[in-house]
Amino acid sequence: MKRSSLLFSLFIASLYLAQVLPCFAEDPLLSGQKALTDHEFGTALVYFRRSAQKGDPAGQCALGLMYENGCAVEKDYAQAKTWFERSARKGDPGGQNNLGFLYHSGWGVKRDDAVAVQWFQKAAMQGLASAQMNLALMAARGEGMKKDFATAFTWFQKAGLQGDEEAQVNLGQMCSLGEGTPKDLVESYKWFSLALKHEDVDEEKTNELHDDLEWLEKRMTGGQIQEAQKKVQAFASPSGLPDTPSPTPAP
Repeated sequence: MKRSSLLFSLFIASLYLAQVLPCFAEDPLLSGQKALTDHEFGTALVYFRRSAQKGDPAGQCALGLMYENGCAVEKDYAQAKTWFERSARKGDPGGQNNLGFLYHSGWGVKRDDAVAVQWFQKAAMQGLASAQMNLALMAARGEGMKKDFATAFTWFQKAGLQGDEEAQVNLGQMCSLGEGTPKDLVESYKWFSLALKHEDVDEEKTNELHDDLEWLEKRMTGGQIQEAQKKVQAFASPSGLPDTPSPTPAP
């Protein structure tokens, strides 16, 4: 098995939604999201600014991301922080996660991992998979909190159950090594197999996952492999995968 440690990249909530939402002239947030999917970035900026100035926390989060990414506007982390903070304090999970990301990165604010953890936790408790991933990674590394693989496993599992690919890879790794959870090759096989099902997995990661499964198969009985495959099929059923919440949900 090639991987010997967890994946340690943090995630910022995306501007893009899982599906294209209808455009309503009276709703600047939805209009901005539609413009963004059409790559009309200047138009999206106008709508997101209008939504943010109306006090919509999702619009404030979206405007913060435009500043954070320098999309149709000069990159400005201080402005990004301002809008993320307004969004976060109103309870928007996307704003909370992204504000935590800035505190962890030290972009536009003095780096403070303890504060980052606080914001990640608020968003993770609301079910945002990217925040659950970030909180798990902070626990695994002991950044802003005591290193705790059991806590990391718990949050990876919550994100993995929502279909997060990186969480599923990390779960497969932890189950195979017994990190934060009892060693369980059946569960490891399940999580690696689920990660492999994602359509956007690149060739290098696909090869790594196949290597991981081959490594496991040499150490598993036929019955264990069949059990793992049944778990994969059950997870992939319509009732087995919860809907992933939008990073910037419309109210």
